[in-house]
Amino acid sequence: MTIGKARNADDLADGVLNSPNTVLVLFTSLKCRLTSVVARLIEPISEEFADKMTVVALDIDENPELANRFRVCDADVRHLQ
Repeated sequence: MTIGKARNADDLADGVLNSPNTVLVLFTSLKCRLTSVVARLIEPISEEFADKMTVVALDIDENPELANRFRVCDADVRHLQ
């Protein structure tokens, strides 16, 4: 399983709200190198637990309204639902 990308609120809703699995949302930013490192670390975990967990990445620079909605002020924030 690869980390899915949410491009907007609808993608995020589809990936998170409609998922039967536990969902990990990675809030990312091209300006933050740490988020790339975290994504590479999360990738094998998402593959191992693909039947139990869904991982979705959301770029906060492309989606500032969603970042505000989830009160994300830094890119290396993760949200587990």
